[in-house]
Amino acid sequence: MSTRNNTRIIKYNTDYMLNFTKNYFQLFELPEIFDIDQTILTQRYLNLQQAIHPDKYANASDQERRLAVQQSGLLNEALRILKHPVTRANYLLSIRGIAMDIQQNTINDHEFLLQQMQLQEDLTEITTQSDPYPAIAELKAKTRQQIDKWIKVFKQTIDQGELLAARDAVYKLEFLQRFMNSVDHCEQRLDESL
Repeated sequence: MSTRNNTRIIKYNTDYMLNFTKNYFQLFELPEIFDIDQTILTQRYLNLQQAIHPDKYANASDQERRLAVQQSGLLNEALRILKHPVTRANYLLSIRGIAMDIQQNTINDHEFLLQQMQLQEDLTEITTQSDPYPAIAELKAKTRQQIDKWIKVFKQTIDQGELLAARDAVYKLEFLQRFMNSVDHCEQRLDESL
């Protein structure tokens, strides 16, 4: 086994291979916690990608080239999941045995649902305003506060082993992230109409 820049990679002959049995946190030698150092994640990704990038295998056998593409794909997917808070939270639950079921993604928190209905109404009204940009900024700030609140709830519940409560927090985070995407899309449409 070889270690390069604090990132373990398995060495076979002169080629580098990722250990496909590791979860994404282990792949980057990060603790299995929500708050990870994004700078370290990015640096370890770049180090691994440099070692296994498919371009290095241009003159290799078909099997080695396919494996390099698979490894690169695994690294890209792992980075995508761990970079984003909602997908990282979802992944943390999955490695603890809690599956997120899109079909069962129901939120039974009446207060939360009322807040989301109000946010949706606010977004609808924005497009009718003469100067919608301040309202968009305010809506983004409100949504960001809600996201921060539910991230905090997620961290507390997962740390305490309350995995179903953590899953509920992730459902809410997913909803809020989709809403934030809608706000961004609305803003983009306004920008394009200028």
